[in-house]
Amino acid sequence: MARRFRGSETFKVDAKGRVSIPAAFRRVIEACDPDWVPGNRPNIVLVYGPERQTWLEVFTIKAIEEIDEEIERMQRNSSDRLQLEEWMHGQAQELQIDDDGRLVLPQKLRDKIG
Repeated sequence: MARRFRGSETFKVDAKGRVSIPAAFRRVIEACDPDWVPGNRPNIVLVYGPERQTWLEVFTIKAIEEIDEEIERMQRNSSDRLQLEEWMHGQAQELQIDDDGRLVLPQKLRDKIG
């Protein structure tokens, strides 16, 4: 099973804030969510970043766990670690893919990306 996103896609957000996730991408999301089992909704993490950032970054749960491990290895209270913690924890949100293969973006994130 693929564990990385392959290819590129342009995603459109509909009027209700929904984004359709291609089936191949959903398989990666499912494979990289340790809590996912068929019939459950897979989880992802959206990093929306600082105010000046006008895009969203999507990470699988496995990828976020790897990033968290890297952050843990950094020197406590270093400026680099504090910045990464703020970005990856404080400016991020965990969401689920719905049963129709869509991600529903909260209004806050829709406003951010326009």
